[in-house]
Amino acid sequence: MKKLLLIATMLLMFGAANAQQIGDVQQKGTWLYSYDGSHEVGHFSIGSSDVFLGFSSTIVVVQKGSGSGIWIYSYDAKGHEQGHFSIGSSDVFRSVNGNYINIKKGSWIYTYDVRGHEISHRSL
Repeated sequence: MKKLLLIATMLLMFGAANAQQIGDVQQKGTWLYSYDGSHEVGHFSIGSSDVFLGFSSTIVVVQKGSGSGIWIYSYDAKGHEQGHFSIGSSDVFRSVNGNYINIKKGSWIYTYDVRGHEISHRSL
């Protein structure tokens, strides 16, 4: 049992140590390139009508759709989808920080996690 626990702990530490940190993201046409300093760590394509909204050290945020079908997607440095959630046509992307995305809905700020689950909301 101790060996299994040790192996699991080492795998978690190895995975965390190898997680790519995002230092910059550049859009070139319909491609997003993520960098950790001066080295490219990943790139992925987005649709021609998609909007690159921003990034943090851990996620890249993209808006897809328009009108009544607006979706916010989060991706890791390599372009793997982490989660998504829908917003209303009058809602506005406010910021991304760490694994959290803030959306302004009227006079309220809603915070979502990287998987698209609402974490909290507060009034302005």
